[in-house]
Parts: sequence; C-alpha cells; structure tokens
Amino acid sequence: MRKILFIVFACTLLAACDPLAPWRKEEPAAETAAAPEAEAAETDAAEEISTESDEEEDSLPADESPESTEETVPEEEEETPAPEAGDMPPVSEQIPVPTVQIASPYDEKGNIKEKHTEKEIVEKYMDDKGRIFFGLDENPIRSIISGEKGNVQNITNYSDAFIDIGSDPAVAYEISDPAVIESVYQFYLSNPPVELEGKDPSEYRTWEEATNLERGIMKMIYLIAPVFQSVDYMAANGQYDDESFSLLLAEFEKAGAPMVLIPAPQTPIDLQLFENMRQVNGMWGQLGKFEDPAGNQEEFMKQFLETKQETNNLIARLNYALSEKME
Repeated sequence: MRKILFIVFACTLLAACDPLAPWRKEEPAAETAAAPEAEAAETDAAEEISTESDEEEDSLPADESPESTEETVPEEEEETPAPEAGDMPPVSEQIPVPTVQIASPYDEKGNIKEKHTEKEIVEKYMDDKGRIFFGLDENPIRSIISGEKGNVQNITNYSDAFIDIGSDPAVAYEISDPAVIESVYQFYLSNPPVELEGKDPSEYRTWEEATNLERGIMKMIYLIAPVFQSVDYMAANGQYDDESFSLLLAEFEKAGAPMVLIPAPQTPIDLQLFENMRQVNGMWGQLGKFEDPAGNQEEFMKQFLETKQETNNLIARLNYALSEKME
C-alpha cells in the first residue's frame, strides 16, 4: 500500500510540483534567463562528453512576472518578491526515500554469493550489445575475480539501480512503474543543456538503449530530488531544529553511504559519468553528516548549494551522454 501511495505521489509531482523542479531548465524570458554553460569532462577511453559548467546558476523558479513598463505598472506598485526557496513544503512521504528490499548478496559466511572471473562474466553473461545485466531478483551483486593469482576481488553492481548492501536487509533505490519511468526519461530529453537545444528526441538513445549506469542515475536523482526541495524550503524558513530536517539529512547520508553500490560502468562514456556520480554520491553523504546545521547555517547552506549544483551538473552530463550513440 505504501508503495502504491508513493507512485501516486510521484506521478502527482511530475504533473504539478515536479520533484526534479530544482533542476528543470525554465523557458528563458525575452531579455533575461542566462543559459547555463558546460563543463568539459573527458573519459579515460579517449571519448568526450561535452558537459555543462559547474558554475551554472541555481535553477529554482525565478520571478516570472511580465516585464514592467511605465504604461502598465504604476510607480507606487511594489515589486513582487521572488520565492524564498522551493515551491513545495516538506512532505512526509519523502521520509524515507522509497527503496525496495532485495535478497542479501551475502552467503552464510558473509561473502558475496555469486563469483566470476573477468573472462567468465563476459563470455557467459554479456549480450550482443556488450551489456551485462542482472535484475534485482537475479543476485545483481557479483564478485569479479582478477589478478594473476586470482587474489583481487571487485564487488560489482550489474543492475540498473543503486543498491545499499550495507543495510539489513539489502535495499535498492528502484522505480518499477513504467509510467513513472517514462516520465523520468522524458524529463531528461525535454530539458537539454543549451548546446543541445533543438535536438530531436529521436536522436537520443531510448530508455532501453541506455546503460545500466545511465538508468540508475536517472532513477536515483528522481528519488532524491524531493529531499533537496524540502531541505531547501525548510532552511529558507529557518526550520533547522525541526525533527523532519534531521530526518531529511539522514536520507542524504544513507543515499551517499560507502556501501551504496552504483551500477558499474560498461562503456567508455560510462567511465567519466561513473566518476562524476561517485563524486556527487559522496557529497550527498557528507551533507547528510553535517553537524549542527542550526548553529552553522551559513556554512551549511554553502555546502548544500554546492551539492545541489553538482547534482544539477550531473543532469546535464547525463543528457549529453544519452545523446551519444553507441557503436
């Protein structure tokens, strides 16, 4: 029942108060709205993803009142103030961020159940498009053995969802409703960085063609976005001592915990995107552990806005990544 309520809540947000609104690119006014710039990011495999600059301005809704003129606006009329923060008050459904329980990846001895050599995982499980994928009900966490003596093991997430293997039970940050998935995907296509404005949606890879990592990031940002909105709103209204504020920060700490496994990169484009996501994921965790926000409000807001901006930049990078066709 709780899952159904969340899906209804999520769909409502997309239609009215979008949980991705803090990062939604608004239509520029006739003589205002400066376009965000891109930040370059190169992959180790000699492929480039042009990305938006991390100096982009915060994307919270701006004052959208029409430009005033002497004929239409009396001199004594006061200017309409811009909104303080966010356009959505805190909502209890956001605590905790919804997850789904999955089977433990560990055996009775505390080791990862599924083990493969690098050669075996490729030969046995890679499809004709070069992708290895396991659903959440297929033990997607695998231990990959490498090294000359087979003494190196890398714990790898082969699903398309972020998985917390440190929680008990293990959980995944997953969205399964096809309608919500479609809405999330369309958000990324309909809000490109300025360099890709006008690009036809057909020129992007489809959801099915997106990599595990790309799909995982799209879902994760959708799920964490309402937490950003609520923290923004509460901080602007001085609600640092509210219990809900601490609970919201705890969600950042959980989402950014070291034991949350990001879907493994499997393409040259994925490599840089994975590093970007790992950086942002760490920033979520650090924000969640911020000590005494009420007593250090200025420092907290600085860290919060930096974290939000890097998340914003990641959305632009993902849009670029989806625009790149796979060979």
